[in-house]
Amino acid sequence: MDIDRRDIDIHLHGNIWSDFANLFEIFFKGTVIGMIEDMAESAMNIGIPLVGNTIMTKSEGYLPIPFVPNWIFDWETPYQAIVTDTSIAIGVKGLMFDKLIGEEDPGVTVPDMPYYNATHPEQYQAYVSSYTIDSFFSSLIEVEGIHGWVNETEVSILTTDHLNILLPGIVAYYGAGVPVDVYFNVTSLGDF
Repeated sequence: MDIDRRDIDIHLHGNIWSDFANLFEIFFKGTVIGMIEDMAESAMNIGIPLVGNTIMTKSEGYLPIPFVPNWIFDWETPYQAIVTDTSIAIGVKGLMFDKLIGEEDPGVTVPDMPYYNATHPEQYQAYVSSYTIDSFFSSLIEVEGIHGWVNETEVSILTTDHLNILLPGIVAYYGAGVPVDVYFNVTSLGDF
């Protein structure tokens, strides 16, 4: 950290002694800048890592997902961060799960993911794998469930003819071309 002396102004007002002290402003600036630089360097090298490491140690790699009870994000960093003059890159293996059920592997291999692609001009780059997406949706269904209605008036092709592919025999039972309203309720296996 290097503070430019021209960025700081010190003004002493008052009597002749303050005018005399203004002659030594350059020395005051050096002392003040030195103190600011020392405090900032101490905060960056000692304070911030201490707070960050304390939070990470206390959480044991688990972060609760806000507003959804029992939904947890388990994050691991298999490799240390890569810090360059222009970027900071870190790979996180993210697994989301219902705390009441426990961690469940989504059944897909964690792929090798890029940290940073220099051929793209974007300053912020994030890559999400199918592992994390699968764990997101499977755990979301466990903690929240998904339910709702699809009405024939909203989706005009929702008739017994079209649903006969998924539900063979529906045409034979209800008749051809009959409008259908569908209620769906997807919950975790623990709710059956």
